[in-house]
Amino acid sequence: MGWCSGTEIFDVICRFAVDSDIDESEKIALLRDVINVLHDMDWDCEYDSQYIDEPLIRKAFIKTDREWKERFRDHDRDYEDENDED
Repeated sequence: MGWCSGTEIFDVICRFAVDSDIDESEKIALLRDVINVLHDMDWDCEYDSQYIDEPLIRKAFIKTDREWKERFRDHDRDYEDENDED
């Protein structure tokens, strides 16, 4: 069983990243670090995040682990990866 309380922490960081004027590459680096730390702490409730549908957030997940691209497709049949880089 995972750690769903990590979602609250993740959403605070996501809000900052989405609203911030910092460069997108820095936002993604921050998000990747947070995702990795939370996963190390057994976080597995990613889809509970209020920000899971944000393109920036999805890009960070995909850059953390390419398997997320397929997970997003499986989870959301309308998912388009036009902003994702291969």
